[in-house]
Amino acid sequence: MKKILVIDDEKPIQSLLKKYFSREGFEVQTEDNGFNGIERLKQESFDAIICDVKLPDLDGVDVLNEIRKINADVEVIMATGMGSFEVALKSIHAGAFDFIGKPFNLDEMLLIVKKAIRSYESKKMIQLLNDGLKDAYIELEKAKESLEMNVRQRTKELVLSEKKYRSIINDAFDPIITLNDRMEITSWNKGAEYALGYREADLLGKSLDFLIAEGHSGLKNEFIKNGFIRNYISQWKKGSGETIYVNITASLIEGGEISVIVRDITREKMVDQMKTDFVSNVSHELRTPLTSIKGAVELILGGTEGVVSEGQNELLTIVRKNTLRLIKMINDLLDLSKIEAGKIEMEMRRGSLLVPLDETIKEMQILAENKKIALRLEVAGTLPDAMFDRDRIKQVLINLTSNALKFTPENGFITVLAKEEGGEIVVAVTDSGMGISKENFQKLFGRFQQVDSSSTRAQGGTGLGLAISKSIIEAHKGRIWVDSEYGKGSTFSFALPKLDGTVVSAMPAAVAPAGRDVPFSGQVYQVRRILVVDEDEDIARIIRGHLEKQGYEVAVVHSGIEVMKKALEYKPHLITLDEVMPLIDGYSIAELLKQNPATRDIPIVMVSVAFEKEKGYRLGVADYITKPFEPAELYDTIRRVEQQAQNEREKKKVLIVDDDPDIIALLTLAMHEKKYSVLNAYDGLQAVSLAQKEKPDIILLDLMLPKFDGFQVIKMLKEDEATKEIPIIVITARNVEDAARVMELGARQYLIKPFAIRTLVDEIGKIVKKES
Repeated sequence: MKKILVIDDEKPIQSLLKKYFSREGFEVQTEDNGFNGIERLKQESFDAIICDVKLPDLDGVDVLNEIRKINADVEVIMATGMGSFEVALKSIHAGAFDFIGKPFNLDEMLLIVKKAIRSYESKKMIQLLNDGLKDAYIELEKAKESLEMNVRQRTKELVLSEKKYRSIINDAFDPIITLNDRMEITSWNKGAEYALGYREADLLGKSLDFLIAEGHSGLKNEFIKNGFIRNYISQWKKGSGETIYVNITASLIEGGEISVIVRDITREKMVDQMKTDFVSNVSHELRTPLTSIKGAVELILGGTEGVVSEGQNELLTIVRKNTLRLIKMINDLLDLSKIEAGKIEMEMRRGSLLVPLDETIKEMQILAENKKIALRLEVAGTLPDAMFDRDRIKQVLINLTSNALKFTPENGFITVLAKEEGGEIVVAVTDSGMGISKENFQKLFGRFQQVDSSSTRAQGGTGLGLAISKSIIEAHKGRIWVDSEYGKGSTFSFALPKLDGTVVSAMPAAVAPAGRDVPFSGQVYQVRRILVVDEDEDIARIIRGHLEKQGYEVAVVHSGIEVMKKALEYKPHLITLDEVMPLIDGYSIAELLKQNPATRDIPIVMVSVAFEKEKGYRLGVADYITKPFEPAELYDTIRRVEQQAQNEREKKKVLIVDDDPDIIALLTLAMHEKKYSVLNAYDGLQAVSLAQKEKPDIILLDLMLPKFDGFQVIKMLKEDEATKEIPIIVITARNVEDAARVMELGARQYLIKPFAIRTLVDEIGKIVKKES
């Protein structure tokens, strides 16, 4: 009869479990506190233990640790009530087999207890196997003394030992697999059949690749490189088609085979994902009210609501300062959730690190001067270009520099050094602060980790900055590290791979912006009327206040279904569009606006918590700002959009007319590569209307069209004084006999599908050049 020890201070639960498990054929012993439970375990052995996470004398995790000292193999199931979820997770990490919440589902608990007992028996059997193999080895040594006399007997013992080994492996609860040197499956125990859903007969001789999910092939390379694997996380495919997370340990065994032990950790991953999703969702929800608070304070400080007294100014400044601090913490949490989900976005461009270095030093200089700290940038020799995301690398630089400012006393110094070294570009931030002891180095780059000293705690922060910086640098295929000695300051360094080619030798006098920054100059296109679309009335009011302060005319709508009607009535020069709207989201609204000929040319600026760049730009969004935002960001974005709109107006316009969306997509891509502005029409009526309105520089026209065919389109355009001079290239699958007819009607050129894109591009170039 299997024995269970129940450690719980609630007598009704003791009674319930004892009665239930006794009825199921188990012997049940109970203790009402952790100390007595530990003492009982010293006196008796048990097959499984059920322990409450909250006991009157000891924490459940402490009891678990003491149990491990007495019996390292017996499985412990943690029982948890409401509010003990984090403790339960902690116990799982400490080695608990599983946990179950109160009130209990007794049938579920019975299954967990049976699994725990099977796991414990598997461990005992494996230990028994090890002992048996050790005995067999001793016997083989003795057999050398009288080989001929004992060979038959010893052979028999080895055969029995092998059967015993196979029996133990086959009955083990965890999947245990053996592979040959070609990574082909040679054995597959019942635990593997149960956990992964394949029969041994179906897999013998198959490559391990059959089990590994797409994109997780690094397992084999890892084993080849090291000769063993410990706690390697991968994804495998079950027989049902489901993909699961597995923890793998593998090593070479006698005979050149590889033993692989697999543990399903999908549940643990789900719990981790739940935590990540929770952090992400809460952080997103906090950004909207913070945007309102920050925007309202800035408008009041700017005098929108009248003169602010000195005392009011001081209090409002405190509100703004702490709002920015909270925003920084939320941004860190959002970055962490993106990193954990593998969704951190990188816009990798070739460029010089001198650009973000110079910007960082200029931004941090005021803070340094306030603390009387000397902050300087040094560039050793020349620096090659690198591939990097400018915003993300600047984020790392600001994090390292602001950390140095926190821990450097007044009249100290901070030096930011950039140099080329051994095929890398190295940036080092050195301070004259207190320094860090070597035993704390590992803590620095961990999540939610801070060096445990009173001076560090006084500086505040989430403890995420260096962990995020590490993830950003590693995403650039770089490395980050620290050199420090307590009492003598610290140097935080990172290195990025250099690129061959362009070399920047000195700090530029003026740094040209990159990314989505567009230099602002006087332009013909000017934004005067702006439509603000935001479901949050407070944020809409703040945006309106900032814009009206700059002299813009502003209209506001709070519902997605009102946008199109208001845009047609108000005819705005620009729309700011919230990402999250009731009934219909911002991306869908943008798509509708871009599909309507009357609104398709109105630039859209998305106001977003986490803008999906690929999706937004594909739908035609001109630019975006992220909540919460500075007023200057809003103004700069409008200026960028004004310049972009002017640039578009200066491009040569090509009208593509075809009822085949694939042909339109192909030709649009080809035109964009040559920097042409593109208009699309899918039928003859739309083609004539667009040509009359937009006056394109050239028209690419298919003959087979709905509503009006190509012949009718040419005739109508050539009869209209406003469009008769527009060059037309006919592109069609119809026969050559049509060529003479379209040329008589006034087409400039005729190409038969399929044709070479280069031929079309060259022909357009000749016509545009001639017309110019």
